[in-house]
This record gives sequence, structure tokens and C-alpha cells, in this order.
Amino acid sequence: MPSSQPNKKLPDFIVIGRIARAHGVHGALKVEPLTDDPERFKLLEKVGLSFDNETRTFFNIKEVRIGNKSIILSLEGIQDRNEAEKWRRAYLEISVDQRMPLPEGQHYYFEILDLLVKTTTGDMLGKIVDIITNPANDVYVVKSGEKEILIPAIPDVIKNIDTESGVVTIHLLDGLLD
Repeated sequence: MPSSQPNKKLPDFIVIGRIARAHGVHGALKVEPLTDDPERFKLLEKVGLSFDNETRTFFNIKEVRIGNKSIILSLEGIQDRNEAEKWRRAYLEISVDQRMPLPEGQHYYFEILDLLVKTTTGDMLGKIVDIITNPANDVYVVKSGEKEILIPAIPDVIKNIDTESGVVTIHLLDGLLD
């Protein structure tokens, strides 16, 4: 699938969960969802499990049960608790073409990473190299030479994210660069 971002390749897979532990004796997995919409798991037929986001093993989904804060997933080929325990802390991944469309103004992390950051006055600050997830709001880590700048991803600061041009425009609040 082509990317609209200049010189930016879409990842092949995206992480939507992490295996917390085995569940029961028949090989089910308790999954910590890393997605805003846990119901999406019911739409999947196949997932990949990976410890390094590079080497993955694919499984067909047998059953999905959605709980309050976790998902119980049964996969073909994982028949007992011992086999399930081998996947503890593995990432649950889907191919990028299975991702859900996001509402207007929301972006996947991989769409924001590597974007350039400039101020509303036109000053270029650097490039987004990481995203820190916090309960209140995300924080974009911007690399500017050897310096890292932490930019809160809040409406008062983030004025525009243009993935086509590869630029995030921010309003520089007092003390943000200190």
C-alpha cells in the first residue's frame, strides 16, 4: 500500500496488543489491548506474535472474548497452558492493511514518527523520534541536533499535523524550550 508521506514507507505490521499471560489450561492468551477499540479483535481472522517486531509467527484466531481491561484470545496451534506461556510478553500484530480507519484528526504513531516539527512562526525545531504515552496526553520527543525537546501533544501546542508534507506545526508555549 503506497504511503502519502514523502520518502516514508508504511510498516508491514502494527502492534495492537501484548500477551500478558496464559489464561486457563486450554492455551488461551490474556491480551493487553494497545488499541482504542478492543472490539476490532472480533473482526480479525489472523494475527502475528512477535518478541522483536521482526520475526513473527502467524496464527488463525479461534475465539475472541472481550473483558473489562483485557481480551482472551484462543489461537489455532496453541493447545495448552505450557504453549501459551511461551508467548508471554509477545506483541500481537496485524498487517498494516488490516488497520482500522481513524477519525479525522487522529493518527497512528507510525504516521507521526519522523515528521519534522516547525513553529507557527516558521522556525524548524527538529524531527519526532519517539512518542511517550502518558495518561493525560502523549508527548512527542523531538531531536534537534544533540538536544531533545519534549512537546506535549495537546491542542494548545499542536496546531497541525500534515502527514502529506511531513510537517507538524506547533505553537511554542513559554518555557517549552527551556
